[in-house]
Amino acid sequence: EYSTTTSSFPCATCYLSADHLRSTRLVTDASVNVIARHDFLPFGEEILANMAGRNSQWGPDNDTVNQKFTAKERDQETGLDYFGARYYGSALGRFTSPDPIGIIKQKLFDPQQWNAYSYARNNPLRFMDPTGQYVTNCASDDKKCNKAVDQFEKQRQKDLQSKDANVRAAAAAFGDRDKDNGVHVGFADLASQGLKGEVDISKSGNGKTDVEVTLDYGVKGKSLQETIAHEGTHVLTDMNFLDSYDKATSMYNGLLNVTHGETEAWAYQAGAAVTREHGFGPNDTEQIQEFLRTNPTYAPILNVPSFPNNPQFPQTNDPLSPVPFQ
Repeated sequence: EYSTTTSSFPCATCYLSADHLRSTRLVTDASVNVIARHDFLPFGEEILANMAGRNSQWGPDNDTVNQKFTAKERDQETGLDYFGARYYGSALGRFTSPDPIGIIKQKLFDPQQWNAYSYARNNPLRFMDPTGQYVTNCASDDKKCNKAVDQFEKQRQKDLQSKDANVRAAAAAFGDRDKDNGVHVGFADLASQGLKGEVDISKSGNGKTDVEVTLDYGVKGKSLQETIAHEGTHVLTDMNFLDSYDKATSMYNGLLNVTHGETEAWAYQAGAAVTREHGFGPNDTEQIQEFLRTNPTYAPILNVPSFPNNPQFPQTNDPLSPVPFQ
C-alpha cells in the first residue's frame, strides 16, 4: 500500500552542514534558523532526542533529510544507507552484502580488510568508504576522446564479468563512470613511447586523491581489456594507500605502500588472466618475475616503494620489507 499523505518540509530551502566525515550535523533554513541537529554513533546509528543531554531539536524527527551518515542516503523503511555498490546497516556497523571486489592479494597487507562485510577498516571515526567512481578528462565536444571512453567502459564491463578475481578487482577499482572519486581516465598517443597505459599519482598527496590514468587511443578489444586489468591493478594499490590518509595525524599508513615490483607483478598477473600477449599466464609467477628483473625500466625500481615517504606522502609506518626479486 502507498500513503496519500503529503510530506511537509520544515523549510522551503534547507541547508545542510556536515562534519569531517560529511555526515549531516545541522539543518538550517534560509534565515539561518536551526531546524534540526543530528548526531551519530561511531558506525552511523543516529542518536535520538533527549539522550545524553540532547534536547528535542536532535534526532531524525525534526526534518525530512535523508542524507545522513557520511552523506549517504538512508532508506526510511529499512534504515539502510545506500553506498552505490551495496547497502550498509549502521545499527550493525556492517554492510549487508560482501565486498564485490572479493579477497585479493593486495588486501592481505591490511587485516582490517579481510572481513568482506566490514566498514572503513573498522575505524569509522577516521575513514570513510569511497564512492568507487571515476570521471574522464574528455571535453564534452571531443568526439574522439568520448568514443574512446565508450570503448573503455565496454571492455571494463567485460573485465567485471571475468572468472578471475584479480581482473574483476582491477576493473572495479576504476568505479562507475562520470562521478568523481579521485580517479581520472584520459587518452593520448602512448604507442610512440611503447606504452599502452600509465598511471600517475604525482598530483595526489596530503589527503588529496588524484589518480590520473592515461590509455593509448589505439588499444582496442582484448588488448584494451588486458590494459584495463593491468592499469586497474595499479589504481587499486594506489587507492588502497591514498585512502589510508588520517586527517587527525595528516599521515598515510606506510604498511599499505607496496613496492613497484609487487604492484607490477600483480598487474601483469591480472593482465595475463585476460590474454597471454606477453607470453605468460596468470600463474606463471617465475616467468613474470624474470620478465620484470630483466626489463630495464622495472629492474632498478623493483624494491622501491610506490610512494616516497616525504612531505607529500608522510607515513606513520615504514613500508613492509619486501621479498627482494632474485
